[in-house]
Amino acid sequence: MGEVVDFREGRLKQIARLAFKGWEKKFNEAFSHTTTIGEVGHEVIKFFASGTPQSMQLLQAFVARCRHPREVQKTGYEQLEVSAKREIIDISLFILDQMRFEAMFRLGWISGFSSRVIPLIELAMDFEEYEWLQHETPQLHPTHALYPDFLNTYEADRKSFVRRLIPHLLEIFHNTASTSSSTGDDNRFFDR
Repeated sequence: MGEVVDFREGRLKQIARLAFKGWEKKFNEAFSHTTTIGEVGHEVIKFFASGTPQSMQLLQAFVARCRHPREVQKTGYEQLEVSAKREIIDISLFILDQMRFEAMFRLGWISGFSSRVIPLIELAMDFEEYEWLQHETPQLHPTHALYPDFLNTYEADRKSFVRRLIPHLLEIFHNTASTSSSTGDDNRFFDR
């Protein structure tokens, strides 16, 4: 049994080295096969939560390397089948959502959510196992100023209520980005 665990862990480590290629230099932090969304630095969350073409491209490359490591190394992303590319986009959008939820969590806007403790590599690689998380939207935290409105919202619409906060979240990122590097002021938004 120990050999099976060692083989899986070895495979995860190998995929992590490929999937996180360039991340350590870009974000100036270490990533491994056990790195979770809840553990990454606030610059990583800020970068991916924005959903810019650059951040989505990096996220899609990450997912492609997790899901199709051999093919991506041999022939590149462009040579993957259309169905594989669609799958990569879907999983990337799922991880984008989770990054945004993490940003909300760090701001104190929402209570916890399940995917923040699952390694990023596993979220991408074993997506079928975690697919149900696509339908999980965290609850607004009782201390949030809009919590009374959240409670008065029809229960089926509460997921949309939380998601409608994303533009405000991105606005906070935009406004803190210009002051973050020299003063460290944006750290107050991301206390862990």
